[in-house]
Amino acid sequence: MRVVLDTNVIIAGLRSRTGASAELLRRVLGGELEAAATTALLLEYEAVATRPGLRQASGFSASEVLEVIDALGAVMVPVPVRWRLRPQSSDPDDDFVIEAAFNARADVLVTANRRDLEAACAVLGIRTLSAHMVLKELRSAE
Repeated sequence: MRVVLDTNVIIAGLRSRTGASAELLRRVLGGELEAAATTALLLEYEAVATRPGLRQASGFSASEVLEVIDALGAVMVPVPVRWRLRPQSSDPDDDFVIEAAFNARADVLVTANRRDLEAACAVLGIRTLSAHMVLKELRSAE
C-alpha cells in the first residue's frame, strides 16, 4: 500500500506518541509502510509542525521537529508533480495534497479531513482513510 500523509496526520503523530498517526509515522520511518510526498507537501509539514503553538503542544524543540520531518523526507518516495489538478477540493488549500496523492499513484490519502477530501479523491480513484482505518487494514493483512 502506498500512502500520502496529510499534514494533519503528521501533526497528530507529533502531538500524541501513542496514537494511530504516531504508529503510521513509525511504520513509515521503519520501512514497513510506503509513503510518498511532493516537495510542496514536505515544506507544508515543516511550516505547520514548527509553528510555536503546535510545536510546544508536541513537546519537541524546533530542531527535533525538523529532524523528524527530515527523516520522513529521507524515506518517503519523492513525487514530481506532472499533472496539475486544481481546483479539486471544496477547500482550495487542500488541492496540493490531492495533487500529491494523484501524482504519487497513492492507494490512500491518509487524513483526518475526509469531509473535504473524499469526494475529489474518489473521482481520481484514491481512497481517503483515517490513520486508525489504515492501521486496521495493515493489521488485518499481517
